[in-house]
This record gives sequence, structure tokens and C-alpha cells, in this order.
Amino acid sequence: MTSTISPVGQVRDDAVPVVAAVEAAPVHLRPIGPDAGCAVLTLAVLAVAVTDPGHPAWAGTALALAAVAVGWGGGPAFHSAWAAMRRGAVTVDTLTGVGLLAVAAAALIAALGHPADLGPAVVAAAAATLRCAGGTVEGRLTAADGEARGDGPVERARRGAAVLQRAVDRAVGGSAAVVVVLAVATLGFWLGTGAGVLTALGAAAAVLLVGCPHAVGRAAGTALVVGTSRAAALGAFLDGPRTAEALARVDTVVLCRTGTLTTGARALQAVHVADGVDADEALRIAGAVAAAGREAGGAAGTHPVGAVVADAARTRFGTLPGVAEFAGYPGLGVRGIVTELLPCPDAGTDACADTCDEPRVMAHAALVGRVSLLSAHGIDLPADLGDALAEIHARGATAVAVSWDGVARALLEVADPLLPGVPDAVDGLRALGLRPVVLTGDDEGAARGLATALAVEEVVAEVRPADRGGAVGRLRAAGRTVAVVGGPGDEAALAAADVALGRNGAVRLAGNGVALHDDDPLTAVDALRTARRTARTVERTITGAAAYHLVAVPLAATGLLHPLAAALAAACYPVIALLHAAALRRVPALPRPDPS
Repeated sequence: MTSTISPVGQVRDDAVPVVAAVEAAPVHLRPIGPDAGCAVLTLAVLAVAVTDPGHPAWAGTALALAAVAVGWGGGPAFHSAWAAMRRGAVTVDTLTGVGLLAVAAAALIAALGHPADLGPAVVAAAAATLRCAGGTVEGRLTAADGEARGDGPVERARRGAAVLQRAVDRAVGGSAAVVVVLAVATLGFWLGTGAGVLTALGAAAAVLLVGCPHAVGRAAGTALVVGTSRAAALGAFLDGPRTAEALARVDTVVLCRTGTLTTGARALQAVHVADGVDADEALRIAGAVAAAGREAGGAAGTHPVGAVVADAARTRFGTLPGVAEFAGYPGLGVRGIVTELLPCPDAGTDACADTCDEPRVMAHAALVGRVSLLSAHGIDLPADLGDALAEIHARGATAVAVSWDGVARALLEVADPLLPGVPDAVDGLRALGLRPVVLTGDDEGAARGLATALAVEEVVAEVRPADRGGAVGRLRAAGRTVAVVGGPGDEAALAAADVALGRNGAVRLAGNGVALHDDDPLTAVDALRTARRTARTVERTITGAAAYHLVAVPLAATGLLHPLAAALAAACYPVIALLHAAALRRVPALPRPDPS
């Protein structure tokens, strides 16, 4: 139904229900807050002071308005201070309450002595307004930061922030008591110099009002919660506040190769053979021994590089020769006697009898694995395979040596592609001043090749998964704080680290780290950046609070800081500290490489 107006200006009948509904709608009036109310009262006191301050009635009105402003704005502080005094404690609210009472007393003394002097009354009302407004803004900022999104990690950060807040509050009690003693000493000093009661009260009030040691605990706790929430938004879920602290102290980051630097999707890239050796024959023999290892099981037979060789050979040839007397060397390779039935190579020639129609059994004692396995059996690479080995290592690939009948015949090049963003992640670690270390089970040459490609100086190679915890432990024993970025199979290294970073399963087993949302190495760098930024924010908060009080309190005690300026500084500083902590929400993620 639409409401219209008739030509004579009267509402038509069809509009009556709408008008009635509007008139019946409830009107909700929000009560005026103490900060706004104190501001109005302060303006009223100021208006009286600049109009006709000499009249006793106006002076009494100004004092009454100022008293209401002090009582209204400082009410929570008075209540809290009284409760603390009954417990025999001194808190920040004690400083605020006694400071406001001091400026109120100065206003009363000034008005009684000189009714026209309403300046102290304006100061009292304005000081109460500033402290009240500052507390309101501070409370809203704290509440907003307490609503940071997240479940487990953020909740643990909130609990850690609460513990930190309680610890700081206990320390603040001692600081507040020191400020009270300084205020009393300031009052006595100025009275002793004959400066007058108003001057003495003003200086003492300034000392009391300027102190705000509570800002440290609130800002530090807020930084912890916001930093943890931001890390979670970037895909890194911290195990708790202690993890954030340890992550910020890290100076060495161990990067486990497979799954962290590389995709783990190994593939056979090339077969390098010595002079006179057929590449297919080399692959067939190597694949047969590797396949036999897979069937036999065990640490040596189930190595992922061996699986790549076996699969490549089966794909190429289908059926592979049998293997007898198989044996494995964990971490080095496998051996076996490759046997197969082949037609007589001289069939159809004068060297072979006409009745030679039976196949012959061909057997080769083969070794497949690291070059060091061949060396341990007294087998050296010929010059051409030595050159091929250098090229394979320069590309950061794995070289699988193949020999049979006591002679090195071929090198199989198995490559594991780098994950997207790995070079950028390593650059990000160096930009943070961290030292990256490559940890791998590959031989020294392949590991050095990969490290050279990434410009990483330190490499720990040829370490089996079960022994990687010892490798990390040796780094820690050297005085380093170590973070390990790893995945499945790296549990020993992750458990030995100061902080473990990896996918949920691996970190859950380690129990001391950061669960990453994905395999992107840049996510781990984002976690480190956020933790270090959070720690730096907390340090700046503590340093800033110390500098603030070392400057402001002496200025107030010497009379160089007006009580109103002291109240303004104490109202603004906690807000600035909280805003600085809340800026952690804007920690940017590192740019990701273009998928194309």
C-alpha cells in the first residue's frame, strides 16, 4: 500500500495504517556514555570559566560540574583502587584515582582562594575526560583483537596472552607503587621549596596521571593473539605461545629435501653408458635387480629411487629377467645375479653346430646403487662416466650407478623436480637473516648440486631418515636454534628440532611445532616472518613503555609536564601501543610464483 497526499495537504485514508505503524514503532534511545558525558561537562566548565568566572555562583557551578566529571569519568578507577587498597595492593587504577583526586583538590583550593581562577577545575574535568575516553578506546581495541578468528591455535594464544597479562599485572603492581612513592616525594619537594600547594599538587598529579605501565601487558598479549591469528590466516597453525617464541629465536632452518624442496615425483631422465654398452641392456639389468629388491622388501629394497628404476624398466620392457642371490645394502643400493635365457649368439654361423638350437643361460653379477657402493667393491667409474656423474650432480639429480661382472657400465639419472617457489623461499629465509641447511639422504654430489642451484652453502648429505634426528641434534649442540621443515619420513628430524614445520601428520608426531596448511615452502617462510614480527612488536612494546616512563615521569616531577598533558599522554600511549600490536593483521604473504 502506498501513502499519498491529497491536493489539500491531508493524508488519504489508505495511508492511515502506515502512519499508525510509524507512530507505534518503538524508539530506542542509547544512554550517553561516560566519555561523552564527561566531554559535555568539561565543555560546560570551560564555558563558565570564559564567561563570568568571578561570580561565586558560577564558580560553585563550575566546581560542581567538574566534580561530577571526575566522579563519573574516574568512577571505575576509584572503585578498583579502593578494592586494591583493601587488599593492600597498588594498581594502575590507584594511580589514576589518586591523580584525579589530586587535580580535583587543586581545583577546589584554587576556587576557594580565588573564585575567578577556574583553570584547575577545567583541568580536572578534562583530565577525567581524557582518561575515560582513553580507557574506552583501549577497551574497544582489546575486545576487537580478542575476536580474532581461529580455533585451536588462536585459543591457545589467548590463554598464553592471559598468562602474560597476569604476569605483567603482578610486575605492574610494583611499578605502580614506585610511581606513588615518586608522587609523594614530588609533592614534598615542591612544598619544601615554597612553590605553593597548587604547584605541588599539580606536579604530583602529573606524576600519577602520566603512569600507564598496564599498557605493556595488554599490548603484548594483543600482539600474541593477533600474530597467531595472522599466521593461521597465512596457512601456518602454531602449536602455542611457546612455539611462537621459539620460532622467533630460530637462526637455522633445515630443509629436508623430498617433499619440502622437491615434489617427490622422481622420474628417470636419462641413461648414461660407458663405451660399448647398450643403454637398454643397462636399464634392463638395473631394473631387474631393483624389482627384485621391491619384492624382497626391507629398507634397501623399498627405496623410492629403486622403485623409479624398476618402474621405468617394466614400462620399457614389460618382463624383466630373474634375479638370484639378492642382497641389499640400506642407504647404498642392492646386488643380485641377473639370469636370463638368450638364444645362442653364434646361431646360424659356422662357429655354431647345426644342432645348436637351445638357448643359453646368461648370468651377470650386478650392483645397482650409489657410486660409493661400487667403490666399496673395488669398481671405479671410467672417465666418460665420471664426466656424466659431474653433469648429473650439477643438475641436482641423483646418479644410480650400474655395474655387472665387475665393471661399471652405466649411470641412471633420476630427477626430482623442485617445488614452485623454492628459490623464492630460500631467498626469503636469507632476507630474514636465517641460515638455510639442506638435509638429504642423497649422495654428497647430488646434494651439493641442488644446494648450488639454490645458493645454499651448508649441506648435510647421505643421512638416512632414522639418523636425521642426530644430524639436527648436532646443529643444536653447536649453539644454534633450529627449525626443521619436513614431511612424512622426516619425523626423526622434526622431533629433534626446536621448532618443527610441516603438514599436520608429521608435526603431530613431532609435537613441537607449526602445522602447515599445504606443501608450499613459502608458507613456512610466512610463518617465520609473522613470528619474528610478533616478537619484534612485543620487544618494541616493552622498550617503548620503558622509554615513555623514563622520559614522562621525570618531566612530570620537575613540573615541566602539565597535569592535562600528562592525562593526554597516558590516554594516548596505550592506544598507540595497541594499534601497533594490531598492525600485525597486515603482515603480507610472500608473493607466489605464477602457476603458468
